[in-house]
Amino acid sequence: MFELMLFTILMFWEDSQYAGPRCFGHFCIDRQMSTGEITKHLSTAKGIASPFCYENPTGNAFLAIRTFHSLPGRVAEVLLSDFPNCPQVSPRRIDASLLEWKTKEGIGLGSLENEVRRAYGKPSAVESVTGRTYSVLVEGQIPAKLRNVSIGEKCLYYLGARRSTELGDAIAEFGIRHGRVSWIFLSVNE
Repeated sequence: MFELMLFTILMFWEDSQYAGPRCFGHFCIDRQMSTGEITKHLSTAKGIASPFCYENPTGNAFLAIRTFHSLPGRVAEVLLSDFPNCPQVSPRRIDASLLEWKTKEGIGLGSLENEVRRAYGKPSAVESVTGRTYSVLVEGQIPAKLRNVSIGEKCLYYLGARRSTELGDAIAEFGIRHGRVSWIFLSVNE
């Protein structure tokens, strides 16, 4: 099932122009960004190092910042969710509200699905969410306490054309639970 979903997504990826957000919160995919450029907005603490996992002061939003394997100081993707997204570590509590992270078009956690579609048009793909989606999304073994977390019913994908030189590897995902955004994933991972 997962292989079929991946094949379907890659078929759309080949032919679509990227219509998703270019920036989300303090992360923009149309330019190279260092981890320091993003983490300086998250906390007053100095020397915050990998893993980059954060939790909203009220515990209702979680941010994971991932870097390129070959360039550990350069941000490749961000994942903001209303459920824990760093299963292997405890996230750092920060002073800033992660609920303020939005796209230029005003899309953030809790936005309506039709607002996402209005902002970015028809998704490149729409897939049902499964337990496998969660394990791929959060990258790691899911602890027992998180196995029954509801992350949503479906995911809207906005993908860049792989043959394109402008944002060809860009991916935006919007997880939808009960008609509202439960996660936003933005990546330019090469």
